[in-house]
Amino acid sequence: MEAADDKISLVDPKRSHNMNIMLGSFKRYTIHQLRAAIITVDESILSDNMINQFIAYISPPEEVAILEAYTDDFDKLAGPEQFLTVMNRVHRYEARLTAISFKFNFMDTFNYLDKSISNVIEASTVLSKSESIPQLFQMILVVGNFMNGSGFRGGAYGFKVHTLTKLADTKTTDNSNTLVHFLVRVLNNCYPMVLEFRTELKTTEAASKVNFTDLMADFQTMGTRLKFIHSELEDYFGPDADLPPEDTFGDVMREFYASASRSYSTLESRYEDMLKIYGTVVTAMGEDPQTMSPDEFFGVFKNFLVTFERCFKEVKAQDEKEIKAEKRRMEQEARERAQQERLRVEEEANSAQTDSKSDDPDGVGAMDKLLESLRSGADFNTTRRYKGRLNDKKARASAIGIKAMEMLQEIKQN
Repeated sequence: MEAADDKISLVDPKRSHNMNIMLGSFKRYTIHQLRAAIITVDESILSDNMINQFIAYISPPEEVAILEAYTDDFDKLAGPEQFLTVMNRVHRYEARLTAISFKFNFMDTFNYLDKSISNVIEASTVLSKSESIPQLFQMILVVGNFMNGSGFRGGAYGFKVHTLTKLADTKTTDNSNTLVHFLVRVLNNCYPMVLEFRTELKTTEAASKVNFTDLMADFQTMGTRLKFIHSELEDYFGPDADLPPEDTFGDVMREFYASASRSYSTLESRYEDMLKIYGTVVTAMGEDPQTMSPDEFFGVFKNFLVTFERCFKEVKAQDEKEIKAEKRRMEQEARERAQQERLRVEEEANSAQTDSKSDDPDGVGAMDKLLESLRSGADFNTTRRYKGRLNDKKARASAIGIKAMEMLQEIKQN
């Protein structure tokens, strides 16, 4: 026992120091206000953090005995001792704190359990009803047997679920692609309907985050705490309990218990459904639901989907790159063909011009010769004087006609 500022300190110094810090955080309330909040479950004052601290400083039996010896010297006790003395006199103090803490956390725990159970049920249902996932497994089995040949390893009738995570370990000789890349190309080009599994397996991500050990423990704890509250209400807060009129703990907790029990009953039914459907789908895939937990089972599918989506993007990018390269190649070939065509046309044009000059070295065409001859009359009788003799006119006309016919024939031949 120590005296500080004329106050009696009975608690261990370190414990007393920590309690003073705790009480300092609640200094806006008196000790008697805190007691009243506990026996009425006043949530305007109480909080989950406060209740947890009160639980942490519950007096052990020997401390209770020491404090009871100073009942008549209450005003002389230090703050921590006064707090403990008042709280120790509360009927079923520790049990009340336990029940109140459970009440404060019930909805958070319920929602967590309900969501976890829903995630496992949804993922299990999708896997059990899927049409694309069995087809995916069949394709993987066919590819695996083909790669392993016709020997012992090549005649497999199935494979373990964990095999899905090992597909990416099988690589090409240059390590640029894996078996998953090959699977992406086969499904994308030949069996696009099987790719529906990509949407279905998305449900496994949430289910893979469910820690089944924690889920079962929390579910069982919820049931145990509800039974505890029911027992406390029946044994210590019944109609015959000797309690002060202001103590409404029993009424508040009975109302809570009725509501929480209904919620738990619904949750219990869903929990049983989850165990059943999960066990069915795991067994159907050749695994033991007793040894393979949901986080492990669904984690395999989640990781496979992540790998498949990554390979799917890489294959798509590679295909787009090849398409662009092929387009550039075809455009280059088109430009080269156009250039060759232009050169051919130019060569033919130059050749035709050369042939024309060799056939007509003077540069004068046959028609020009004809016109010049007709105009000048140089190649036939040019005498135009009228002699008065008809025979001379006929002779000249006949000569002109013959020459014209010869030149026309020459044009035709050229």
